[in-house]
Amino acid sequence: MNVAAIETVPLFEYLEFEFLLEYDVFAPCDRGRTRVHEPPELFQGFLHCYYEDVYGTRPVTRELQKPLVWFSCGFDRPPSRDAVDRFLTDLEHVVDDVFDHLVE
Repeated sequence: MNVAAIETVPLFEYLEFEFLLEYDVFAPCDRGRTRVHEPPELFQGFLHCYYEDVYGTRPVTRELQKPLVWFSCGFDRPPSRDAVDRFLTDLEHVVDDVFDHLVE
């Protein structure tokens, strides 16, 4: 695989996204449902897509289905459209805080 083809990979090497797990909005569901994909990987996926000018749930899901992309973002397998949509919905609640954290 030519991981160098994914230009966002160097960015992911220098930024930590584990802080996302501290937000209540990303906590496991009360009903016991767990997330298949963790918020740090999904956030990397969204950063990659936005860098590539890919927006919207379906286009993002299509981009993240590419093996080189999902592997470079740290996924064990590509996320479903439901996982992408759920993450984006949750992220909307904390996006200002996340942005502040990244630029501090």
